[in-house]
Amino acid sequence: MAQPCGKVCNRNSRYSIYMRSWPLICLADTLSIFSKVGYYRLKLGMSIRKCVQIVIDERFGTHEEVLVFARSSWLRWLFFILGPMPQAVRLASFLGTPWTQFFGFSYFLSWILVEILALISARTVMQNAATAAHVNFEFLDKIYEGLALLCYASLLSYLPTRFESLARRRYQFWESPVWFSADWIAAFLLSLLAIPLRIIRELIIRALLIFCRKNIVMSQNLLVAFPEGELGTLKVDDDAIFWLLCFVANLLLCLIGYRFLYDSSGTVNPGWTAVFG
Repeated sequence: MAQPCGKVCNRNSRYSIYMRSWPLICLADTLSIFSKVGYYRLKLGMSIRKCVQIVIDERFGTHEEVLVFARSSWLRWLFFILGPMPQAVRLASFLGTPWTQFFGFSYFLSWILVEILALISARTVMQNAATAAHVNFEFLDKIYEGLALLCYASLLSYLPTRFESLARRRYQFWESPVWFSADWIAAFLLSLLAIPLRIIRELIIRALLIFCRKNIVMSQNLLVAFPEGELGTLKVDDDAIFWLLCFVANLLLCLIGYRFLYDSSGTVNPGWTAVFG
């Protein structure tokens, strides 16, 4: 999420942190990159290096931004090797966790791909011919993003079928300081993201929009308000609020899924992974 990756699915880079909290959005962005590189290579006959250069420059806006991104690459790789990489090795070695592995490596592949392509592009001299060859892939990016959101809506539609099991394990006021029950959380997530309940979702977004406008400093810290114009006046971004809600919903969905729906039967953890902690 914190990787400065430029545009995600052709969206403004200001949304990238919250967008990349969704593994399927990361997967959609990865497919978008491969599609663009493939088009420039197969359709226009460009070299792989030039294809990569164009795609990365489109994501970051200018070649200078790519160079700045590449200079700090060693620090990101260092933190990656010390942190996520051992856990990625452990996840790959597990048996019986296909969905967790699928979601986990959607993040992993997206991070690795952006880093490698940016390094290749930074070591290439920008040419005018490459700049003139840019193609507008906005429609393709919208398709990938729409498919990712549709897949999430499909996953959410599975939750009502598990409400009965959730209700049997709900939190009680006298058992936990948490006063709400898991089935109400699931219902709330559905109201945020499910397509048939778009009106409720819009009302929630509008309510948050009013709150953010009255708390502009907090909104800036939440990455939903940005300076605009010559004076740099802070203005709340509607799309940023939507992606913030998606991030919160995705986080709650993950916690609910592993707390109430996860079944560890059939999961095998090889003993040698203990070396990673």
